Amino acid sequence: MKKTLNWLFDRFKIGFSANVYDEAQHRISVINLFSLVGLSITGLMSIAALLNKAHLLALVLACASIIYFVSFIVHKNSQNIRSCGRAIVYSLFALMVYLIYDGGVDNTGPLWIFMTAPVALSIQGFKRGLAEIGIFVFIISFLMFTPGEPLVIADYSVEFKLRILYSYLTVTFLSAFYEYSRNSSYQYTLELSKKYQQLAKLDPLTKLSNRRDGLQIMEREQIKLKRTPEKLSLMLCDVDNF
Repeated sequence: MKKTLNWLFDRFKIGFSANVYDEAQHRISVINLFSLVGLSITGLMSIAALLNKAHLLALVLACASIIYFVSFIVHKNSQNIRSCGRAIVYSLFALMVYLIYDGGVDNTGPLWIFMTAPVALSIQGFKRGLAEIGIFVFIISFLMFTPGEPLVIADYSVEFKLRILYSYLTVTFLSAFYEYSRNSSYQYTLELSKKYQQLAKLDPLTKLSNRRDGLQIMEREQIKLKRTPEKLSLMLCDVDNF
């Protein structure tokens, strides 16, 4: 357990370090964090539901907990961001749909849906996450507002359903705004970093490598020579009256 926590902490330092931050590392950190948090919460809730003799709810929560655990292990060993991320997000959506259908404990199940917006946007990205949230909103609205409520077994008042939906849309808007702003800031920082790297490595007049970049290129070529039998040649030119 200690080894796993140390590994997760290292991945988080990499994912949010200002020096090596990139979009892939950010999603890796989110996947790692939510896998362990989701595993712990759904596992404990499954045990609690089992003790309360809510066997179907306990089974659903246990299945979700297993999916999060498998996703964490697979991602840790294979670094497959796309498949593990989709498994986490889709299983979370499915769990929330079931909680709305069943009501959970004392009809408090719908209160858990608010976590889906930030998780989906962080893992799936702005456009795909927003599209999947839209599909989720359509499904839960269809379940809750079908005349006669034949599709849910929980008893919700109209006011409760409307407030849940309005609150969820508000959280989705704020999460989407944050994700869009974060992604825009990242793109701007990336472009600015590339610009400064070019200024540090290239001569502004000739656009050729300067001394610093030339030394780095020579170091890379020397490393290649250790792996291959090829020869390395260096040509010096003195251009007069340039």
